[in-house]
Amino acid sequence: MTNKNGVRATDIKKALSQYHSDSYKSTIFFEVKTGPTYFNSDLLIMDGLAIKKSWKNPKLTGYEIKVSRSDFLRDEKWRGYLDYCHKFYFVCPKGLISRDEIEALDENVGLIYYHEDYNNCRLHTMKAPVYRNIGFPPKELLYYILLSKVDRDKDPFYDSQADYFRELVDKKENNQSLGYAVRGKIGDVIVEQEKENNKLQKKLERYEGKEEILSQVISYLTQKGVLTGWDNILREDWKEKLDDVLGSNLASHEKYKIKNAIDSVEKLKKIL
Repeated sequence: MTNKNGVRATDIKKALSQYHSDSYKSTIFFEVKTGPTYFNSDLLIMDGLAIKKSWKNPKLTGYEIKVSRSDFLRDEKWRGYLDYCHKFYFVCPKGLISRDEIEALDENVGLIYYHEDYNNCRLHTMKAPVYRNIGFPPKELLYYILLSKVDRDKDPFYDSQADYFRELVDKKENNQSLGYAVRGKIGDVIVEQEKENNKLQKKLERYEGKEEILSQVISYLTQKGVLTGWDNILREDWKEKLDDVLGSNLASHEKYKIKNAIDSVEKLKKIL
């Protein structure tokens, strides 16, 4: 089952499992039966039951997960869970159930909110429950916990195979959407790269056929000391050096032509 914000009961179960795994002091089981399945009108199934790892001070914490407002309002089974756990929580997406509602139902019951922004395994305690001394848990409960532990064919986070395959289909659809988005992004990058390549190609076409002219200009400027080094780098004082070589009385339009030739050399070097 999923609520309007997309939170599934399995999301909350996984968060609870992580919380109890991180604590190293308790173990949690899901879909815990209180007795035999057949011919048992009093059978209850708790969404989650955590057991503290202590023989001297046993503590069982029950969890009832709600992702639907209507499910919470019509549910009365949870009261029967209180006989099997020392503490009991409702766990729901943030804001689905208020603290005041829980206190009106039973002041001994706790409330936990689930939200993606919470740091503590996405869980936050809104109301702590009261510890009730129910003694040691019934042997029937412990026996069926043991059976669930050895039932390796059952996924612990899903109520049924239908829920498991439903989420599997949803994940496949989400992965398809991600694939479409990635392919679209790659397409955008390719288009931009093609545009850039076209610009460079046009620049190269402007200089096509002028290699010999540019080669002669480079050779001449190198001989006269305007270009220096094996890679023909312009001197910092190239303008003054060029004036010395060609004469300060050189016509301005002739200097302009030479400057354009030098600029062309520099642009071509950058492209290549």
